[in-house]
Amino acid sequence: MGRKLRHLLIFLLIILKEPNLQVDGSSCTPSSARKASRICAPPRCDCRYMKLTSINVDLPASFTDLDLGDNGITMIQKGAFSNLTGLRELRLSSNKITIIRKGAFENLPGLRELRLSSNKITIIQKGAFTNLPQLQKLFLSENKITMIQAGSFANLPQLQHLGLPYNQITKIQEGTFVNVPRLQLLSLSANRITNIEEDVVPHLPGPEPQQLYMCCNQITMVQTDILLNGNPWQCDCKMAPFRLDSTEFPSFKDQIICVEPANLRGQKLTDVSPEDLRPYRGRTEAVQRPYRGRTEAVQRPYRGRFSTEQGKARLFPG
Repeated sequence: MGRKLRHLLIFLLIILKEPNLQVDGSSCTPSSARKASRICAPPRCDCRYMKLTSINVDLPASFTDLDLGDNGITMIQKGAFSNLTGLRELRLSSNKITIIRKGAFENLPGLRELRLSSNKITIIQKGAFTNLPQLQKLFLSENKITMIQAGSFANLPQLQHLGLPYNQITKIQEGTFVNVPRLQLLSLSANRITNIEEDVVPHLPGPEPQQLYMCCNQITMVQTDILLNGNPWQCDCKMAPFRLDSTEFPSFKDQIICVEPANLRGQKLTDVSPEDLRPYRGRTEAVQRPYRGRTEAVQRPYRGRFSTEQGKARLFPG
């Protein structure tokens, strides 16, 4: 009995004296991932569902895709990924992160996609996403963000897609979106925004068609100086409610010029009769139909079929 107790004490001393000894699942390494039945081999490492509470990554720079989602991570310490200089995609969704501090993603010059959805983020510090010159997509949906500070998303020259739906945002400070010349899609749907102020919502100057989603907020006032002209307005049945209510927004009445359909091109929306705002059938889809013992491909008007989930994704991208 005494010998067993002595051996147990020696074992405990070894554990306590070894500061770098890791318990299975406490770090993201190829060996710990394999023990958790995850795949971790260049270029991708999957460390989901490993009960991680902090970011302890021991991977070579050859990895380009890292998934740390569905864990219990509470914070991102400065320089947590600085050794992964080749990283292009980083997923941290479905954790318990509460704040994004400045320098959290430093030394990631090639990062293109960053996912932080479904956390508990309330604050994004100014400069949290600086030094990410190649970042194209940033997802922050389903957090608890209440206010976007000035400079939070500044100086992201390649950013194209920014998703912030399903938060608790009430105000967007001026200067939030500075030097984001390629921004094409900004989603602020399902928040608590009450007022759209001049120069706060950015002009989207990207080379591709631009999309701004702000549905399902609590907007009660829109500054009269906001410009809506110069957009490719599609004047179909979806614009009918706005056409009927447009008298409440006199500053907008001369700004919306129809581009599609062709028969309404160049007309102001307020000059178009609501009865003329019909479903737009400009898009077509290829279908197969029998023809004399064989099938042929024909084009027919696109019917816009989509599932509930697709519809949700269309309303609340990001």
